Parts: sequence; structure tokens; C-alpha cells
Amino acid sequence: MKKAIATIVFSFLATPVLAQVPIDPLKLPDSEAGSYVYTLGIGYSPDGQQEEYIDFSGEPASFTYQEKQLNLSFSGSYSFSKNISIYGNIIPYLLIKEETQKFGDQSNTNTETETDISGDLSLEYHFAPNKVLDPRLAIGVSYPWGVNVQTSATLLKDPVILLGSLGYNRSLEFDEDAIAFGIGAGFIANEHINFSATASHIIPLEKASFSTTSLSFRTGYTLNQKSGSELGFKTILSVNGRDTRVGFSLEYGGRGRFGNIDKNSEIDNNENI
Repeated sequence: MKKAIATIVFSFLATPVLAQVPIDPLKLPDSEAGSYVYTLGIGYSPDGQQEEYIDFSGEPASFTYQEKQLNLSFSGSYSFSKNISIYGNIIPYLLIKEETQKFGDQSNTNTETETDISGDLSLEYHFAPNKVLDPRLAIGVSYPWGVNVQTSATLLKDPVILLGSLGYNRSLEFDEDAIAFGIGAGFIANEHINFSATASHIIPLEKASFSTTSLSFRTGYTLNQKSGSELGFKTILSVNGRDTRVGFSLEYGGRGRFGNIDKNSEIDNNENI
């Protein structure tokens, strides 16, 4: 269980960077006061292994382990001003473990379920809003308890947006430290369809822990250009030591702003960069 929770905690290091990807890759994210972005998602991640061996009586036997993780995710960001914004997410999840042992004609199955919740809350400072690279610094806390610091930058070149991040995480509950590197790119195909890909590499500072590499690929379909509502499907590949896991998620999100929107603040086709 500790390994599963730690994986979720460390995955938050790249999350604020991914949240910077605009619904429309041809425009920088709106950082005016009152602007917000939200995402709701459901995810599924299966895992398992099977071993065959000879038991003490010389008969063939097998051991099968299956693990299924289901989770919901609620995330969003809000801008207090052009320079300061807040980001948070909550992920409740259900973990189902099933172990089956077979000895000849006999079979024994044991099933366990676990539920828990994880989350993250960070405050982000924009050094130069709506400028080239848009450098940012985020400081946050996570549950299970931890603290993290992350620097990031965004580069918009029509029709592609490039992302990069460097972060440090300190787990207070497990007394572990890690450094994370993240890169990403978004591309718009037409007025409805866009694609994005991200990669992250997490390096634990403890020698006994394995590094984790994650790759994700996302396809988004814009439902409404005016409201920015969008459906997205994401595939995630994670490698930790010898453990490889594939996950899938379906997302619904959008963006908006409380109050009147100043259309002059939008940056289209990179004209003002």
C-alpha cells in the first residue's frame, strides 16, 4: 500500500505543469484575475502477474496476482491576479487486490479492497505573465503529507505549445525525497481536436528506491469553443524498476472567468509574444 500511495504522491510533481496546457493551444492561458480552469476525470489502471512452479509434492502449481485501481479526480485552478494563482486536486480511489493459488484441481482465491484519498494544493507565482517562456514557481503541500517546490516554463509557437518543469518533493509521512523532471508538448489539429504528450522522470534521493518514468498521451475534443468545454482521453505508461503499469482516464474540463472578459487580454497566434 505504501508503494501505491507514494506513486500517487510523486505523480503530483508534474501536475501543475500539465494544468498550464490551454484548451486552445493557439492562445496562452488566461491569467487575468477571476479566470479558472477545471477538470473532472475517471481513471482505471490494471496490473498483475502469474507464476508457475512445482509444489513440495512435485505437482504443478501456480500463483496469480491481479490488481485493479479505480479513481476519480477533481482538479482546478483559479487566478487571483496576473501573477498569483492557486491549483488543487483531490483523488479518491479504490484498490482491488486478488490472489489465486492453484494446486492440482484445487483453487484458493483471496480478494482485498482498499479505499483512500490523496490530494494536492499549491500556490503559483507568474514572474512574467503572457511573455515568452512565462516562468513560474509553485509551492505546495500534498496528502499523504508532503511538500513540493516546482519551477516551470511554457513556450508557445503556433501551432505548438512546449512545457518544461523541475521539481523537488519531500514526503513527510515516508521520510523520502525526490527530484522530478517533466517535459510536454501540445498540438492543435483543427478547431475541435488537439493532442498532447508529456514525459516525467522521478529520481528518489534514497538509494533503496527505484526511479519512475511516466509517459502520457492525450487526445482532446472541444465541445464548445466559447465556454472552452472539452472531453479528453488519456493513456499513461509508468515504469518503476521492473514494474510496468498502463492506465487510462476519461476527462471533462473547461475554463472561464468570473465577471466580464476583456477580449483584448487574449493573445492570438502569438502576435504579442
